[in-house]
Amino acid sequence: KIPKYLVDFQLKILNLSSNDFDGVVPIKGIFKNAIATLLMGNSKLYGDTLELKFPKCNSKKSKKEVKKSRREIFFSQLENSLLKVSYQSLLKATKGFSLDNLMGVGNFSSVYKGVPDQDETFVAVKVLNLSRQGAFKSLLVECKALRNIRNRNLVKVITACSGVDYQGNDFKTLVYEFMANGNLEEWLWPI
Repeated sequence: KIPKYLVDFQLKILNLSSNDFDGVVPIKGIFKNAIATLLMGNSKLYGDTLELKFPKCNSKKSKKEVKKSRREIFFSQLENSLLKVSYQSLLKATKGFSLDNLMGVGNFSSVYKGVPDQDETFVAVKVLNLSRQGAFKSLLVECKALRNIRNRNLVKVITACSGVDYQGNDFKTLVYEFMANGNLEEWLWPI
């Protein structure tokens, strides 16, 4: 069961994915925000909240009839189609996310250059700054845009990593092909 005391915490994001929870999904606190509450992989949950798209409490549908949320479908498709990488492998590839490998910093993320173990080519590792409000929503919007846009001039997403760093903090990244000739801003507005 999902611990009821979680509704009392002032949380920005709650990830309870793949814990095999069952029972009623709370409707208060963080659970009111469908974007900030991640519950994928808990097919035995049910509740009356429309945003989280779980079966109603009085429903007796089987697991196969449970509808998945759009977010759950998106992340499961993303997970199945991409190369698996870990926090440790990205840490090693970027030499500990060192300043020497820092390529740029934005509102919600920092981008590092790195070389993964399994390859000898550079990649760009975009690390989301989850302490910034709106960062996770920004990631979802970026992923949706990249999924729907096909253009030969855009760098391709190689993989994504969602996990926990060594301090126990949530860690989310997108790993892109490395663009060797600088960045778009420098090409559009050279100094």
